[in-house]
Amino acid sequence: MPQQVKVLKATQELDIFSEQAVITKLTPILLQAAEKKALPTLTEILVIFAKKQLPKAVISHSMAVAYVAVRIAEWLTESSSMKLDIPALAAGGLLHDVEKINSDHAARGADFVVQLGYFSLAPMIATHMELVFLQGQPLGEAAILYLADKICKGSTLISLEQRLAKSIQAYGELFSIREKFNTAFVIRDSVVQAIDDRQIPLAEKGIWEILINKNGILGSENG
Repeated sequence: MPQQVKVLKATQELDIFSEQAVITKLTPILLQAAEKKALPTLTEILVIFAKKQLPKAVISHSMAVAYVAVRIAEWLTESSSMKLDIPALAAGGLLHDVEKINSDHAARGADFVVQLGYFSLAPMIATHMELVFLQGQPLGEAAILYLADKICKGSTLISLEQRLAKSIQAYGELFSIREKFNTAFVIRDSVVQAIDDRQIPLAEKGIWEILINKNGILGSENG
């Protein structure tokens, strides 16, 4: 049964999307792009998941990250003249944790997609754990994937502030954690400044509110 992702605000719950909705959203994006350039279709990606024997939790997380990354990219392109490779971002989001069960999974994942000929996906996958992004720097696919990954804890959407607090609670006040989230905060600020939230459909407002909301949590944290 498709897992539901919900906005949780006090006692209010609002369904945002299911895994089937993610499939419906990403399938045509990847199918059309695969005919023109070296990108996998969603079916091919699901075959990769099966061959890698990825845990269900990793697959659910990857689908959530891909969906959120694509929505952010679409909001950006609709609000400005920014050009982003949305099909590559969809594929990169789905495959960013393809080597999750191994150590150094970001580098291994980048090597894996290169071996398959999906060269455009390698940079964003390689940097989804550690990325240098400075204030004023142009937004690109790698930055958007980095941000989407940080606001998806498992298949749950969670604000950066909440995610940071939970990370410190679990691992302690580590410089590496602060550094990663400081990068995410800079990216988020750039994203929020570039998006006209009046363009965001009502059905997608929940994702936007989590992105900008310092106390928001979306969904259950299973997985």
